[in-house]
Amino acid sequence: MPLNAIYSSANSKISIPGQPPRYPDNPQWYECDKIFNDEAENHLRIRKDRIKRGNAPSWENHISYYEVAIPKEFGAHWRIIRNRRYHSDYRRASANHDITLTDFYSKYHRFIMLFLDWSKWLWNVEDVESFDWKEIQNFNKVITKST
Repeated sequence: MPLNAIYSSANSKISIPGQPPRYPDNPQWYECDKIFNDEAENHLRIRKDRIKRGNAPSWENHISYYEVAIPKEFGAHWRIIRNRRYHSDYRRASANHDITLTDFYSKYHRFIMLFLDWSKWLWNVEDVESFDWKEIQNFNKVITKST
C-alpha cells in the first residue's frame, strides 16, 4: 500500500492500520513522512550496493540486515515520536498514544541508526585543536559563573 493510502484527504486525518485516527495540524507533515520513508529506502539501497561492490567496512552488517521493506508508517511514527518526546510535557511520556517508545525502537531502530551513521560526518571533528573555540569558551565561562 503506498504511503499516501494511509492518509485520508477527505478529512485530513492520519489513519494507520490498528491505530486510532489522528488529526494533524499541518498537511505538510504528509510530505515529510514520505521524505523520511524515501530516505530510509535510499540508505538501505546504498548499504546493500556497498556490500555487493565489496566496498563495505569490515564492521558492516550482513546484507540480509538491509534487505527489508520500510514500513509505510515509519515516517509518520518517526514524526509522532519526535514531536512527542522532544517537547517538555510529562503527559507525552505516557503510552496512551499511537505508538509507544518501546514499539518505535523495536520496529525502527535499524532505520534510525542508518540515518545517524550516515550523518555522523557532520559532527565528527578530526582536528579539534585547529578550530577557534573562543566564543564557545566565552559562553562556557558565563554559564559556569552563573551556576
